[in-house]
Amino acid sequence: MRMATLSLSLPILAACGGAGDPCAGVAPQQLDVLYAKYFRAGALTGCSASGCHEPGSRQINDGFTFASAHEMWQKSLALQPQESSLPYLKPRDPDGSYLFRKLLPGIVDRMPRGGPYFAQAQLDEIKGWICAGAPEPPP
Repeated sequence: MRMATLSLSLPILAACGGAGDPCAGVAPQQLDVLYAKYFRAGALTGCSASGCHEPGSRQINDGFTFASAHEMWQKSLALQPQESSLPYLKPRDPDGSYLFRKLLPGIVDRMPRGGPYFAQAQLDEIKGWICAGAPEPPP
């Protein structure tokens, strides 16, 4: 009887975020808030107006351009990066999300190209959105 109880408990513990879980202790976030702070034109990095991800950009060859949080969300789920086998966005898995990994220190061609780069607290906010399941922002 004890063995059955233990085997049923292990999957539950794994799902709750144990050691090594990239989502452990990360606060849930909403993309519309993050977009306004970090990704829209005039924001800290202005990814959608940096010449890289703005609509019509010639620098992006896979179509990952956006002018709103909703468009960024849609394309991050629909498109596949040409230079990676990882999807742009894998809800609840920041390490499996190309979008997140491109923001990290030590990555080749780290985004935003040439900086300013995201501080750890900002990366944790973006991770919080992905860990929360990457919910759709309001239209």
